[in-house]
Amino acid sequence: MIDAASNVFMAKAHLSLIKPIVEGYMQKILDEEEWHVAEHLRETFPVRITHHSRDYMMSEIDFARYYERCEEERVKAKLTHLKEGHCPLIDARNTLHDAETALIDAMAPITGITSQRLNQVNLKDREDCIELTLRLLAPFITVPSQPQRQ
Repeated sequence: MIDAASNVFMAKAHLSLIKPIVEGYMQKILDEEEWHVAEHLRETFPVRITHHSRDYMMSEIDFARYYERCEEERVKAKLTHLKEGHCPLIDARNTLHDAETALIDAMAPITGITSQRLNQVNLKDREDCIELTLRLLAPFITVPSQPQRQ
């Protein structure tokens, strides 16, 4: 249980480091030129995509070009990904989700709540369960000491 909680804390830390870098270069790319919503979505949404949270609305051709630019920026930022073609931010979010799921399942003998059962309720309940579990286990987690500099 302690290892599972430690893994969640590590995954949260990793995500907090990756997120501003990836979102920063995604936004920079969107600001450098005009990216448009795919033709079939234009009646419902604004034509121009100005925020990275809407990049999925691009046409396939635009998204391929946008993704290519994101890959160039990822390499410049010296970020890695778990699998070719994956975004480091999505990898970090998936790693966090997997760590949280493992934590929920590790605590199931005590709480009686499995990740499968918790996934059937709303997201807020899942987040609350994880947060309460982390508060419970945090005092038992030790941080490895770093070697002394000379």
